[in-house]
Amino acid sequence: MDSATLVSREHDRTVIWLDGEHDIATAGTLAATLTHALRAAEGDVVIDLRRVTFIDAATVGVLVEGRNVLNGEARRLTFRAPSPRAMHVLSLCGLAHLIDVPALRSL
Repeated sequence: MDSATLVSREHDRTVIWLDGEHDIATAGTLAATLTHALRAAEGDVVIDLRRVTFIDAATVGVLVEGRNVLNGEARRLTFRAPSPRAMHVLSLCGLAHLIDVPALRSL
């Protein structure tokens, strides 16, 4: 299974870019990346899901845990540009409300 994770900064937030397949085999690496990103910088965290081809419950669990940590620090975790498969899983898990939709916020 191919997966990749990249971390960058955009203004006052950290962006974690997920690419490829993310499942139980990659959940530990994602957890370590997310933990490092949470400790390394202040501000909110955005998970970019546009290049995700597969995502499972283990990955969602890691992301929810990261969200819980950030909520405890008055910070936010949101998702950006989910692929159709990622969108389906987020919707099934009741997390679609965490998708950052800038166009809707300006209305």
